[in-house]
Amino acid sequence: MTKDGVAVLHLGDEHEVRRISEADYASLLSAGVVLSLAEFSSETLLELLLKVTDPRVVDRIPKVVEEVGITERCYILVDDILWARSVATISDSARTALLVRNPFPNAQLIARERVSAVALPASLIRPRLVEEFKRLGIRVFTWLVNDVSQAMRVVRHGVDSLITSRRTLKKELQHYLTYA
Repeated sequence: MTKDGVAVLHLGDEHEVRRISEADYASLLSAGVVLSLAEFSSETLLELLLKVTDPRVVDRIPKVVEEVGITERCYILVDDILWARSVATISDSARTALLVRNPFPNAQLIARERVSAVALPASLIRPRLVEEFKRLGIRVFTWLVNDVSQAMRVVRHGVDSLITSRRTLKKELQHYLTYA
């Protein structure tokens, strides 16, 4: 959220600009580092992981996502289980994804907090862990996957989505799967 209360998507490296919450929307837009969340519609958006890094806006984001109409294709990504609980108590329709860095996460606890998905580093992806989350109805995303062989490994383990910074990874992966 910008200083003037506009929900935005940050387009660049998070270290390129000062805190989004300290700047107004017009200046960030003119700098080309943000887009308004309202510019996305459910037709143009495949899936969005909306990472919330500012605890002051956690309570406002679910309502903004509902107002914009992207609830079905948006996950509010948080890195604290208490933030996930906060999102769940504010909105029944908002979906929360929890950023997990622990190699032995408590899947039962995560499920109790009504988390819809987890985002795990690719190095933590194990078949048994993926199976446990899926059994509990929790989708599994993995990050940051920029290598085709690593992508193949996590796909074989059953992850639902890959988070990558390489725009060509999907095409390379499809090419590899076609000829493998």
